[in-house]
Amino acid sequence: MDNYEQLFARAGSSLKKHRATWLAQTPEALIGQAKEIAALQDAHEYLAQGRGIDPEDVDYLLTLEDPLQAAADHWLKRLDDLSDFSFALDELCRCRSAPIRKSVLAQLQEKGAAGPSKPHATTKEQEAR
Repeated sequence: MDNYEQLFARAGSSLKKHRATWLAQTPEALIGQAKEIAALQDAHEYLAQGRGIDPEDVDYLLTLEDPLQAAADHWLKRLDDLSDFSFALDELCRCRSAPIRKSVLAQLQEKGAAGPSKPHATTKEQEAR
C-alpha cells in the first residue's frame, strides 16, 4: 500500500469513528456540531481525491495521530474567520441586478397558460391538398 492509500485508509477509519459518535448523539447536539462535522467531511473528501497533495505532505500527514482530524481542525480555523463573509454576501447581492433567465420549461408553461395559440392562416398550397 503506497502512502496515498495509507493516508486515505486512515482518514476513512477516522471518519467511521466520528460517524459512530454522531449517530449516538441527539439531533440537537448534531446541529451544534454542524461546522465540525462539515469540516471533517470536507477534509475527508479532499484527502480522498488526493488533489494537489505533495508526497512530502502525505508523509508528514502520516506522522500525525489522526490526519483527518488535524486537517479538519485547520480547515475549521479558516471557516471560523468571518472576515471573508462580507465578500460572499456582496457577491450574492450583486446578483440581484443580473437578468433572470427563465428555463425553457417555464417559458412553455407561461405560453400554455396564456391560452391556446391562434391557428395560422392556411396557404393556397395547403388548401389545394
